[in-house]
Amino acid sequence: GSNVLHPFEPQQHRRSPLPQPFRPVPLRRTMARPPRPRLRHPPHPVRQRSPLASISPQL
Repeated sequence: GSNVLHPFEPQQHRRSPLPQPFRPVPLRRTMARPPRPRLRHPPHPVRQRSPLASISPQL
């Protein structure tokens, strides 16, 4: 079992440098897009449903 893992480790390391430049690019795009909409969407419905909605009109 250990013998099989050893050969796989160097192969992955050698192949990693190639996909590395491609991975950070999509990761930044996907990470930058989802968090922004997710953070914006939930707070709006949450505030409306939460008691804060009834307090906001009073203020």
